[in-house]
Amino acid sequence: MRTYILLLFLLVSILSGFSQNTKNVTCIYKIYTPFDIKIVKPSSLNDKILKTSPLSYVLKINNNKSLFKLVEKLSVGDVNAQSLRLRKIMSFQGDNVSVDVDKDEIFEIRESLGAKFAVKTKVSDYKWNITSDTKIIDKYTCLKAVCQVPGLGRDAVLIKKEVVAYFCPELNYRFGPREFCGLPGLILEILVDNNVIGLDSITFDDTSSNDDFTKQTSNDYKIFNSYEDLFFHLYGK
Repeated sequence: MRTYILLLFLLVSILSGFSQNTKNVTCIYKIYTPFDIKIVKPSSLNDKILKTSPLSYVLKINNNKSLFKLVEKLSVGDVNAQSLRLRKIMSFQGDNVSVDVDKDEIFEIRESLGAKFAVKTKVSDYKWNITSDTKIIDKYTCLKAVCQVPGLGRDAVLIKKEVVAYFCPELNYRFGPREFCGLPGLILEILVDNNVIGLDSITFDDTSSNDDFTKQTSNDYKIFNSYEDLFFHLYGK
């Protein structure tokens, strides 16, 4: 019975969402670290992180493509560079992520150990388990979805880590923050690595976009076809 209700909710939400599709969508997300949400003990690192505010990232959507990156103008006040670097490391180590749903392609550029790398994966790689749990985010009713993705554990050992997403079927866009996508609705919140990535604002625009949604290829960095390959290259495990 719960499965039937879930399917009915998805169908109604998706059908109503078709009328809301516009040419361009701009979402601003904030990334809250474990120090911001107070799930770790206070420390000197905690003091440095909290000298800065949660970083804002922009997700721009145009038809079946998206681009996720750090907001260029940072309002960090009179903080030192080290505090800002620490917050960025804990928030998201990628430079930008481009997604092309039609090509089933996710292309992330990230920096690690002083070098830049690109990771090319697929939208279909995400095997989301959609539950019947709901959550109201802003004015939108969202469903909870869970999946497992590659990650690093202690001593840089490769592990599977859980990602929890809250997505809104009413907003008929298969995108979300960072590299997370592929659900039947826009992802408004992600829980991963003890961070909370939450939607701060969303705007819709029917005008044409001048943004470049093509992936930024370069000969200056090596391209990996999975995060496992990247982690093995960096840590040999």
